[in-house]
Amino acid sequence: MAPALAALIWSVNAPRAGADRYVAQAGQTPSGGYTSWDTASTNIQDAVSVADIDETVWISNGVYTVGLSNQIVYINRGVKLRGFSGNRDDVILEGPAANEPARSTRGVYISSATNNYILVDSITISNCTSTDYGAGIYIVGNATYPGTTEVRNC
Repeated sequence: MAPALAALIWSVNAPRAGADRYVAQAGQTPSGGYTSWDTASTNIQDAVSVADIDETVWISNGVYTVGLSNQIVYINRGVKLRGFSGNRDDVILEGPAANEPARSTRGVYISSATNNYILVDSITISNCTSTDYGAGIYIVGNATYPGTTEVRNC
């Protein structure tokens, strides 16, 4: 890859220092608001829960699974959820394993009753189920604010 192209890709995908949240499974010690790779959360929901409006939650490569809730991540305000590499095959939200009890598990549940922009980008969502609607990504919309949620490269 040409150096100029590599620099351009880095500048587009590079997180803003101190403004965003981070998730990784690299043996780090999670702490504070997850504002660096050294203090990154080990699960996505914790980082999303502390993210402010217009912040990005950057997710490092890995497979992230559901906890005890019925979705891997719940978003109810204007945050961006992005796979750090930009390659959707590098970040996987995986539903329950075949040996776990059957249950309804959504990958991403978005409550978009807000005029703030929500983005889900560069993530694969796999093996999720639902007893009603939206197994992979479920978006509860609001006609007052159309077009405020975007899903791309997933």
